[in-house]
Amino acid sequence: MTLNNPLPPFGKRLTKPWRVAWGITPPPAVPRVGDISLMWILSGSAKIRQWQAGVTASDRGPGSPDAKDVGSAYSCPKRRRVRSTLTGMAGKALGPRLFVKSRHNNTVLNWHREPEKEFHLYGEAFWNAAKTLLQNDSLDRRPIASFDASVIVYLYRHALELFLKEILIGRGGELIHPRPSPETVLNAGHSLTKLLPDVRRIFVHCGWDKTFGSEAAVTFDDFTAIVEEFEKADPSSFSFRYPVKKDLTGALDGHFTFSIRHFASTMDEVLNTLSGACYGLEEIADNQAEGAYEALQNSEPADYEPDCDERGYYEPE
Repeated sequence: MTLNNPLPPFGKRLTKPWRVAWGITPPPAVPRVGDISLMWILSGSAKIRQWQAGVTASDRGPGSPDAKDVGSAYSCPKRRRVRSTLTGMAGKALGPRLFVKSRHNNTVLNWHREPEKEFHLYGEAFWNAAKTLLQNDSLDRRPIASFDASVIVYLYRHALELFLKEILIGRGGELIHPRPSPETVLNAGHSLTKLLPDVRRIFVHCGWDKTFGSEAAVTFDDFTAIVEEFEKADPSSFSFRYPVKKDLTGALDGHFTFSIRHFASTMDEVLNTLSGACYGLEEIADNQAEGAYEALQNSEPADYEPDCDERGYYEPE
C-alpha cells in the first residue's frame, strides 16, 4: 500500500508545504482580550456563535507550530467584517435573555396587580413543588439524594411561612382587634414563632384553637410545638439552603438524621389545615362584615328622614 502523502519528519515542525500536503488548514486568529470579552457579552448573537466556531474549533493558541500564520488568517476580509459588526454592537443595549415573551404559553405573575392577596397562592406553589420532588424514589435509596431532601424541607418551610403571613395580612386580620399591620408581619423576617400569637388570636376567634383539624396537630398547642421544633432546626430559613452559616460553621448539627417521608407526611397535614383556613377565613370575614352592616342598618329608626334644613337637601319636583 502506497501513501500518497508521506509522513512528516519526526520531531520537526510542520512547515507550510507539509500542512498543504496533509490537508491541514491554518488555524484562525487567536482573539485578543478585548474580543474575548465582547464574545462573552454578546454570546447569543448568531455572528458571535459563527465567530466562536471559527476561532475556537481549531485554535492551537500562541506558541503553536502554526502561530506564524495567525496574522494572515486573522486579517482575512471575513474576519474583519465580523470584527466591525462586533464593534458596532458593543454600544447597543442588550435585550432580555431569560425573561423573554414567546407567542404561546407565557407565564404571567402579578396579573391582577394585588400581590398582597397572593401569599397563599405562592404557598400552594412551593408546597406543590415539594410534593413533586417527593415523587423521586431515589430519595430512599441513594445517599447523595439527602441533598435533594434539604431542598424539600426548605420548600415546606417557605410554604408554611407564606400561609401564616396570608392568614395575618389577608382577611383573617379583619377578625381581631387590633389588626396586625402588614409592615409588622413582613418585618418579622423569616421567623415563624413571631407570627403565632396573632394567628392564635384569629383561630380562637373562629373556634379552631381546640380542633386544629389534623392528626399530627390536634390542637393549636400541638401546631405551636411543631412550628417551634421546625424553627429550632432552621431559625431563619437558612439551614436547608446553605451548608454553612455566615461564620462558616455548619448550618446543621453533624449527622443531622431524619426521615424525609415522615417529615413530609406531618407537614402535609399541617399545611392542609392552613390552606383551608386561608379560604375559610375569607368567608368568615365576609359574613362578619355583612352582619355588621345589617346591624348598622337596623340601629337606625325606621321613620328617620333627613332634616329639610340640612345642606344639600331639596324636595323633588
